Amino acid sequence: MYSLLGAGLHGINGINPLLSYKLWRTYVIPRMLYGIEILNITKTDIQKLEAFSEKTFKQILSLPQRTADAAIYILLGAESIEQLNFRNSRENTKENRKFPYLFDGELKKSLLVMGALHGTTGFYKSPSSKGLLTATLLSSFALNFPFQQYRHYFWYNPHLIVEKQQLWRIFSSKVAYLDLKDMCCCSILMYYFRIFERRYGSRKFLSYMLSTAIISTALELSVIYLFQHLQIKLQPLPSGPLCMLYPLFIPYYCEVPRVVFGHIFGIPMTGKSFHYILGLQIASQRIIKLPFVGCFQGYCGKLIS
Repeated sequence: MYSLLGAGLHGINGINPLLSYKLWRTYVIPRMLYGIEILNITKTDIQKLEAFSEKTFKQILSLPQRTADAAIYILLGAESIEQLNFRNSRENTKENRKFPYLFDGELKKSLLVMGALHGTTGFYKSPSSKGLLTATLLSSFALNFPFQQYRHYFWYNPHLIVEKQQLWRIFSSKVAYLDLKDMCCCSILMYYFRIFERRYGSRKFLSYMLSTAIISTALELSVIYLFQHLQIKLQPLPSGPLCMLYPLFIPYYCEVPRVVFGHIFGIPMTGKSFHYILGLQIASQRIIKLPFVGCFQGYCGKLIS
């Protein structure tokens, strides 16, 4: 829009307001609303777009910002963002009926997935994921570099938990990743799994993470005591909040459709392959299958929900 100011798209000493509005409809609106049909747009987002449009209309008409919004729509014969979005959606519905083979269910699901995964970068509408990721990165960095002398307090050692009754290690072992490989891989996965907070909402997402952490930890302890009863010696287990991470693979598998991008040696590669490879990398070389425990808990939670 600002590139059109030189052509006279402004209210003072500019071109005719109706012509300015036509330029707005021709060049600005298509770029502003591009792809809005496949994004999860809320009412607040629509209001922000309308506030920006109304401010621009008042500048085109050389009216003060306190002018009633209804007046500028009448003077320009303009449509609101909500009306334009509704009309575009209705036109897409007509296209669906006219060309059903171009708008099948799989294509729509693929577009929704790509919009959810790559449409918005950063931690937009995911403050809980941002806080969890920041906290684990800071604690992991601190224990791996400046405060290495305190690392032994955060070991997830089944022998110390069962034989020495150091139950506090159950909680301290979830604070930070003591392995740099786990820290890097889990941080990337947590960043990608932020899409569930946008879908569920922060409150439901936190409740889900807390419940899965508690149940997964209980299942881990059950497996540890079972191995102890069978006199199977266990080595120290990986530290970090893996009990929150691995259950998320179940809704990720069930709710996010696969979008095939190509094939490598006949194996289909999808937008989810990289995340599964990271999960397998974390799960490799483990004495006890804690990832299996976490995924089992996530599957049970999926059945209950």
